[in-house]
Amino acid sequence: MTIDVKLQKQLYNTLKDEAGTAATINPKTGEVTSLVSFPAFDPNDYVLGFKQSDYEALSNNKLNPTLNRFAASFSPGSVMKPISAAVGLEHGKLNPNETKTITGKSWRKDDSWGNYSVTRVYEQYEKVDLETAMVHSDNIYFAMMATEMGAETFTEGLTRLGFGQEFPFEYPVADSQISNSGDLNREVLLADSAYGQGEVLMNIVHLASLYGGIVNDGTVMKPLLRANEEQEAWIDQMVSQENAKLLQNLLRKVVTEGTAKSINISGNKIAGKTGTAELKTSRDEEGAENGFFVSYDQSNPEMVLAIMVEGVHNHGGSGYVVDLAKQFYKKDNHIKNSAVCEQRCFYLWW
Repeated sequence: MTIDVKLQKQLYNTLKDEAGTAATINPKTGEVTSLVSFPAFDPNDYVLGFKQSDYEALSNNKLNPTLNRFAASFSPGSVMKPISAAVGLEHGKLNPNETKTITGKSWRKDDSWGNYSVTRVYEQYEKVDLETAMVHSDNIYFAMMATEMGAETFTEGLTRLGFGQEFPFEYPVADSQISNSGDLNREVLLADSAYGQGEVLMNIVHLASLYGGIVNDGTVMKPLLRANEEQEAWIDQMVSQENAKLLQNLLRKVVTEGTAKSINISGNKIAGKTGTAELKTSRDEEGAENGFFVSYDQSNPEMVLAIMVEGVHNHGGSGYVVDLAKQFYKKDNHIKNSAVCEQRCFYLWW
């Protein structure tokens, strides 16, 4: 297996009290080095037998430990934005230096949208280019981009990136989808999909793999679970090398200037994107939220970390997931430092 047991344990111990899923992947090789669903349970109990009290506790646990979340797909929220930007850049439909004029917190294209509008969190930026939109996670900018691009181009771009296709992974995970029907036949659905709402769904390994393509200068490697599988490119050019560098720089600025500043920690050069997926059937409904953070360390870009945590509306949104990732990176630094110490001690002894 490609799973790194120390990394797997470290990631699980960081997240075990939450409900969600996470994965780490080597963007250069495609090797999935950890893959967790949390909370978890001991499957040996089903073979060896439960105490009645333990079985009742497991059955009544509201966090549903027996659900395998890494095999499922989820609405990605704003972690979709770098992927949408990649589609726009590669199809020549997105000029990163061009600004869009956006006033206020809501926007609708025209009267054909009825009462529906796209909203954003911030309103202090009226001249918005790709950098501003990415750093401050502007939904309206990406909705505008998608409607200008058109459903056909956007759908073609997502299909090329594996949406609506069989996912090439040894473990049977849910395939990612563009929409329930496979089409973006409504303009509102097109607009919402560009910032990760609508009906778009992704599995956690696919999400980590596409960010791996950005890290790997545009090449998305086939995700591997068996150590003896051949390493090969899955998508040869997700984006050009130039556009990959652009997106890498923007992901770093999300941490230094934007929505993930709390993880701008000494000893690491973390880059990433936050996302909050709203789970509701109408705008007026008070729905639950899943929080995402996909990140990597630019000073050691051999691991992409993707985390999804359910119920972050009770904890302040995606910033809660950023703080969990921060704990993980601090533990990872400790493990690496310990490994260096062990290696040095070994050489001294030898």
